Amino acid sequence: MSDDDLEPLVRAYPNYEVLYTGHSLGGAMAMIGAFDLRRTNTIPSSTLVYTFGQPRVGNYAFSQLYDSLLSETYRIVSGRDLVPHVPNCRTNSGIPGDPLGYCVPGAAYHAGTEIWYPDTERVAGGSTGILCGHRECFGGPINEDEACSNGLILTSNVTDHIRYWDTLGKRIFSNSIKNRQAYKC
Repeated sequence: MSDDDLEPLVRAYPNYEVLYTGHSLGGAMAMIGAFDLRRTNTIPSSTLVYTFGQPRVGNYAFSQLYDSLLSETYRIVSGRDLVPHVPNCRTNSGIPGDPLGYCVPGAAYHAGTEIWYPDTERVAGGSTGILCGHRECFGGPINEDEACSNGLILTSNVTDHIRYWDTLGKRIFSNSIKNRQAYKC
């Protein structure tokens, strides 16, 4: 959808929310699309962006600019999903006071708040059960919280990347599932 298509809709329906979403590369595209349209004031600052298993987009400078324009961005990460950790931000040499923490300046860096569903929060099915508990990751370094999924980089796996519907969808959309009691957390 282009600026020309979206702008009249936003003007015609000012009380509606604009939501961008996507999984994996689609999440990265949703983030870039929302950023581009917010930068030109085509969409409101209240626009919501929800991504699932999204890789890093941009560097630290982009992250700061993005967050200043779109503060309601949430990157959902399932368990030990590998994709949110690529491209790698490359390890820092440990410069004291570095705002990037372990990431090298200029390297790939996340924007938006990570919402992490750790493996330990699974119910109804053991290691293949749905994820119920989550953590909002506000620790440091900002957008790259080492107490959340970034702390698991050496034990990440691809399986969690392809199971977002199985592990989270049943929880998020449980009201539309006929037997929702089976998925109650």
